[in-house]
Amino acid sequence: MRHPVKAALAATAGGALLLGGAGSLAYWSDGETDGPHTITSGRLDLSAPVCTDGWTDGTATNLDLSAFRIVPGDTLTRSCDFTVDVAGDNLLTELAFTKPALDANTLAGELDYSATYALNGGVAADLAPYDNLAPAIENLSDGDVITVEYTVDLPFQVGVVDNDSNSGAEFTGGDTGLVAGELTAVLSALTLTVNQVAS
Repeated sequence: MRHPVKAALAATAGGALLLGGAGSLAYWSDGETDGPHTITSGRLDLSAPVCTDGWTDGTATNLDLSAFRIVPGDTLTRSCDFTVDVAGDNLLTELAFTKPALDANTLAGELDYSATYALNGGVAADLAPYDNLAPAIENLSDGDVITVEYTVDLPFQVGVVDNDSNSGAEFTGGDTGLVAGELTAVLSALTLTVNQVAS
C-alpha cells in the first residue's frame, strides 16, 4: 500500500515541477488615459456705480449734500452707471431693482422724487414699477451699461406760501425729520441686482 501512495505523490510533485519549468501563468493588459480636464466657472458681476457729476443742482456739480441747503425751486439730479460683467455659455440673467424711497417726514412730504433707468444709452424708463417684483431687463450681455438717474425736486409755486419745508425755528415746532434744528429727509439706497435665471 505504501509504494502506490509514494508513487502518486512523486508523480504529482513531478508534474508541478514540469509546469513550473515550462513558464509562469500571465495575462495581457493595456491602459490609456483621458485627461486631466480643467473646468472653469463663468462669472456674474455688477460694477460699483460710477456717478460722473455726483449730485448736481444744474449749476454746481458733485454737491456735498451734508452742506447743501435745498430751497423751493431747487432740483437735484444724480446719474450713475452700473456695468455688467458676465460670462457663461448657458448663463441667462435678469436685472432687478430695489428702488430707493424717501423716509416719511415733513420735508420728505414736500419733495418730489423720481428715478429712471436706461440700457446702453437707450430710452429711459420709469423705475417706479420695479421693486424686485419683476425683472426690468432680461438676458443681459457682458459690457451692458445700466444708467440710473435720480431727480429730487422741491417745487416753487408762485403765489403759494408753504413753510412746511422751512427750517426756521418758528416753522419746525413738532416737525419730524429735525436734525440739529434743521429739517432733513433721507433718500434710501438704490440696489441693483443681477440674478441668474433658469435656462
